Amino acid sequence: MDKMRSLIFFMVMSSFDTLEIKDNLTATEGGSITLPAPVVKLGFLLYGGEVLAQLKNKDIDFYEKSFRNRLLWNSSTGLLTLTDLQKNDSGIYGIQSKKGNVFTVSYKLSVYECVHQPSVKASAVSADSCTLVCLVEKGDETTLLWYRGEERVNQSSSDLSLSLTLHKQDFSSIFKCVAANPAEEKSVSINAAVLCGQNNTEEKGYDHGRVGLILISALSILTIASFITWMFVMKKCRKGDSQSQGR
Repeated sequence: MDKMRSLIFFMVMSSFDTLEIKDNLTATEGGSITLPAPVVKLGFLLYGGEVLAQLKNKDIDFYEKSFRNRLLWNSSTGLLTLTDLQKNDSGIYGIQSKKGNVFTVSYKLSVYECVHQPSVKASAVSADSCTLVCLVEKGDETTLLWYRGEERVNQSSSDLSLSLTLHKQDFSSIFKCVAANPAEEKSVSINAAVLCGQNNTEEKGYDHGRVGLILISALSILTIASFITWMFVMKKCRKGDSQSQGR
């Protein structure tokens, strides 16, 4: 059996010696990747100079046990999928189809940490300007970007924070901070008017107006009540005077 595998290894590897990489693939830890080249009838999967598996008769013969529960072969489409990826799964993968559509191809896979969710806080807030600060935990090749709508307005390739200074005319816009690496991205949308306190200012102004309205209403009611009380007292006094004169 070992001699047979050695022969298979030699025959398969000889065709990969001068093979160029067809494409670069990216994925995240814990995720999965489907290799684009289909093996429908008979073929091999290689990784880092080792034969991982032989594909034959809709079944997989594993040469490397660590991939036994992580390599799936869809015998209908012929596509291979690697699951539960780890960073040490990065490397060169080769696929060789020996029957039907005969080909030999290789791919470079890079597995990255998952991107952390960014967060945003406001600083240096005034009536005319505001600074937004986007923060993210450190990760592989993480880049921070600021967008106003669909327009990119700022970018950092290495820092874990990225500031964006807004002026009063920008407060009505929606901004988005994006944390990204070559495999994925995550973002958070910001209403500048809310974060920079404009809504709070308007709300306070509204409260002052409402308080003023309440005070005016209360004074009006008090004035009317006082007038009614005065009229009642005057009427009572006139009635008393009339009764005194009658006697």
